[in-house]
Formats: sequence, structure tokens, C-alpha cells
Amino acid sequence: MAIFILILFLLLIAYGFLIDHYRKAWNELSEFSGGTGVKIRASVIVAVRNEERNIGKLLDCLVAQNYPSYEIIIVDDHSTDNTVNIVKEYPSVKIISLPENIYGKKNAIKEGIKNSTGELIITTDADCTMQPLWINTVVSFHHFSDAKFIAAPVNMKPGRSILSIFQSLDFLTLQGITG
Repeated sequence: MAIFILILFLLLIAYGFLIDHYRKAWNELSEFSGGTGVKIRASVIVAVRNEERNIGKLLDCLVAQNYPSYEIIIVDDHSTDNTVNIVKEYPSVKIISLPENIYGKKNAIKEGIKNSTGELIITTDADCTMQPLWINTVVSFHHFSDAKFIAAPVNMKPGRSILSIFQSLDFLTLQGITG
């Protein structure tokens, strides 16, 4: 048993060093400053199901974006809570409900894309929030890098427990490896 605990402890130490290495490498990356003259129309698509606790905060962030040409499309995947009614409080937001026989996030995003008018498709989740220059930054990065796919980092707000903190660190590590 003592050998198992020792091995577990050594693995934990090694993992801590790995996370610290990725953190240092991430901090050394130059920050993308964005541009202001880009005029690409963007469609922000959010697939939702029973997100009444989160959707209002997300929509407040999205309607406050400092970008001239974008649309917000919410695709409801058969919510049984108050999600749709909350979305209807935002008149500039287009809401689409999936047909009875179609389910799932993948199908919701496909439906959003079919109903979009943007040259660039941006997806996010209902439990996310973002700063007012988020769309501008994504569109500018796409324009200046000519990227075909962009995966942007997500900043988790960890809870107070040790497990929550380690989950957040692990998630950040995975993002760092992806980036």
C-alpha cells in the first residue's frame, strides 16, 4: 500500500510540473491584438437545452458585443424549462426550435448553420460569458490568419474545493496542449 501511495504522490508531483511547464509556455505566447477594419458578417450559434439558469447572462454578453455586423441564433433542443421564454425577451435574437424528431447538439448546430446569414460561423455554449470585443477578436483573428478552424480558450471559474481547482488546472492544461 505504501508503494502505491508513493507512486501516486510522485505522479502527482510530475503532473504538477507538467502543468507548470504548459502554464509558462502559454504565458510566453504573444497576445493577438485584433483589428478594427474587418467587415465580415458573423453568425453566433448557440445550441441550448434547459439552460434557463445561464441563457440570460449569455445573451446579455452577446447583445453587448462591439461588432457592427453579426446575428445571434439560438437553437432550442426541446427545452422543458423557461429557456425559450427568456430568449424571446431579446428581440434581436433569432430563435429556432428543432423539429420533433430531431435531437442533439450536433443537429442543433447544423440547423443554426442552415438558417445563418453570416460569412463566419461562431459557436459557443449557453453557460459561457464573454467580453464586448469577443466577436471582433474572433473575426479579426480569422481574417488575419486565414484559419479554417479556430478553437479559442475558455476561462473556467473554479469552485473553492481542491477538486474544483485541480479540475480547472487540468482543463487549462488541455487547452494549452490544444493551442
